[in-house]
Amino acid sequence: MHGANLEGAAADHYACGGMGFIPGASLIFKSKQTMGDYHKEMNSDNYMQWVQKKLILNLPHNHVIIIDNATYHNVLIEKCPTSSSRKEDMENLLLKNKIPLTGDLLKTELYAVIELHKWRYKRYVLYYVWSAHGHAILRLPP
Repeated sequence: MHGANLEGAAADHYACGGMGFIPGASLIFKSKQTMGDYHKEMNSDNYMQWVQKKLILNLPHNHVIIIDNATYHNVLIEKCPTSSSRKEDMENLLLKNKIPLTGDLLKTELYAVIELHKWRYKRYVLYYVWSAHGHAILRLPP
């Protein structure tokens, strides 16, 4: 969960569950914004430090972690090629993930295959961090 005070002088991250807030798992930092949204100042490095140094250490095993689609929750282990990526990079990703290729496909055709199979190889850093500590991730829909 996230929160910010009304003046925007400080921003915080905290976690709670069925038994209330997780003791020792809050993150408070001074925001550079004087008013408004602090999310521009939160990034994946800050978030991962909070998860690894505060939240995981204070959360019992075997929980389901529900996260939204904030960009810092969605860091990929390996970035997916885009339509402007090199053809070779597209082919390598498909071969690495054992997605069969037939013939010599054009770059646009390769990208269509990537889009079709993206769910197979889209792996988030957070999934591995949480699962290594006995937790599961449930992502909210966009």
